[in-house]
Amino acid sequence: MMNKKKVTILVAGILALAFILGVTGALSLAGEPEMKKADRLVGFLVTNDFLSFINLDSFVADHPGLFTHGGEIDLNGYRKEYGKIWATEAEKEMPRSDGSGTYTVTGYDFPGVEGYCFISNSVREGSCITAHEPYRSPEICDYQHSVHTSDTEDILKFSTELCYVLREDRKSFFANPVYRTEDGRVYAVPAGSSYSFSREAPGSVTLTLSDSQYWSRGEESKKDTMEFVVEISIVDDTKSVSVMQFSRDNELLKADTFLPGTLPGELTPETGTEYIIVDTETNSPDKEYPHTHEVYNRGDETLSILELQENGYCVKRNCRILWD
Repeated sequence: MMNKKKVTILVAGILALAFILGVTGALSLAGEPEMKKADRLVGFLVTNDFLSFINLDSFVADHPGLFTHGGEIDLNGYRKEYGKIWATEAEKEMPRSDGSGTYTVTGYDFPGVEGYCFISNSVREGSCITAHEPYRSPEICDYQHSVHTSDTEDILKFSTELCYVLREDRKSFFANPVYRTEDGRVYAVPAGSSYSFSREAPGSVTLTLSDSQYWSRGEESKKDTMEFVVEISIVDDTKSVSVMQFSRDNELLKADTFLPGTLPGELTPETGTEYIIVDTETNSPDKEYPHTHEVYNRGDETLSILELQENGYCVKRNCRILWD
């Protein structure tokens, strides 16, 4: 059984402090980062290294005299100028979760940062919350959203998943909050929490970012909460995938085996196919029977597998099922 842990980060005005190493002298942080009330939590940026709240290259170039004599440097006064990592925007094509093609969405990149982001494009229109298609890095292999409403609070919740094949002895993951300003610009700030996996204790961890604000119209007032849940799981590398088609009488009609990267985008089942079993064989040497199974019935529009990328993360590949 996989070990599961949960970490909740409430991002409601106070961000945890962190220390940055790697330059001459020690950098001391104090106080809270400045943030306009209009700035709204809209997602997260997962990194495998600590996300410095300050662009060190720019900071050192602008203030070379601070590093002449070493010692401790108080950076609190520089937060407003350097304390956010701003994203750049570009239109990007994203695959639809049902495998039916792509859609165009405003995508985001964080220059100089190697990370994987999920950014909501949902909007509030009066008392209504509309959850538009979000932007997500391909490494965010799955997501779902839900809206919970009451007389006093609306909660828009996004549940996401990342899968990683652990090849190192230890790997760290940082969940960094992403905000959108009132004029639409997007930036990330460093997280106050992280989690490290080891070969001895792989498992999974759930990180939660949450932010609440209040909106009002006339005499009506409500608490408006955005919640982002990211589950990070250590998984085994896929060796092959077998797709087996069965009749109503459990007769095997057809079986195909695919290597990683060869699963087609569409599958037309044989006449009389009632259900499909996808058998995934992994490269894990630690399991007596390194197989997992997924069953797909009529009415299921897609089947999915995880494919390993060079960066160690897995992306989800969808195959549309074209039932007769």
